[in-house]
Amino acid sequence: STHCISSAASDVYKRQVYTTTAIKCSQNERPPTQDEVACCNPYLARQIALVQPSVIVILGETAAQQVLAQNLSIEQLRGETHTTNMSKVPVVVTHHPDQLLNMPSLKREVWQDIQLAKTQVLN
Repeated sequence: STHCISSAASDVYKRQVYTTTAIKCSQNERPPTQDEVACCNPYLARQIALVQPSVIVILGETAAQQVLAQNLSIEQLRGETHTTNMSKVPVVVTHHPDQLLNMPSLKREVWQDIQLAKTQVLN
């Protein structure tokens, strides 16, 4: 599925944005298995290498845990930049859009995370 954040709020309309999923083949609405993660990570790493992004924004705790290979909560992952073993591109973690539907009060945190990501693009 494609997710977007208000382009007026984040100025993404001024930049090219590439959207993908961490897990390319998953069934149901369940977290992927370790085998699925292991199978998809090389494909994701190749996408990152081809796209050469300035920053990667990960939406949601499950995707962040898989891409960063860390079993930390969204609260522990937000607010700072990370790196993956796939690339040296800075990574910013924020809430999944589904969470915003259930808890609109998290929009401020997402705004802060997008601002952090924007600083990485400017560096």
